[in-house]
Amino acid sequence: METPRLAAADPYVFVGYWYNGVWLPAAGPTARNRRWKRMKIRTHVLGPQLFWAAGIATLLFHPAPARAEDRTNLYVVVTDSQSGEPINQAHLTLQFREPEKFGRTKPIAYSAKTNAQGKCKFPNIPKGAFRLLVTADRHQTFGKYFTLRDDNQIFEVKLKKPQPLL
Repeated sequence: METPRLAAADPYVFVGYWYNGVWLPAAGPTARNRRWKRMKIRTHVLGPQLFWAAGIATLLFHPAPARAEDRTNLYVVVTDSQSGEPINQAHLTLQFREPEKFGRTKPIAYSAKTNAQGKCKFPNIPKGAFRLLVTADRHQTFGKYFTLRDDNQIFEVKLKKPQPLL
């Protein structure tokens, strides 16, 4: 019995290789692999389709940037809980999550210090939940979650004196 020779007898076996998205026959266009030109055309048609599909998917799933009305200024006033005097040079850390592409969020943290009146301003903060940490010399550390809903909202923080040592 004779062994079948697929490379020479079968018209659907193509001898060659792919190079940069194009099928290149090993011996050029012959009777054995006439469809190589059609395969080349198909790869060029598929390239622009994938490009447009990726572009449309990016536009559909990309969230809109935060609008101006979704951002506001945040004011913090730090005072002593017993005397009510403002605390100068208190260190504030503001932590929140910024929306990104595909529904993900990116953690953001801002730091600042209070002025002589115990006031601090964080400009252009997105509305929503955030965490505020406050530390000052000779006072207990303060940390709490807040929700920023209104424009130019003011948050008052009263720091306690440290506990006496036993």
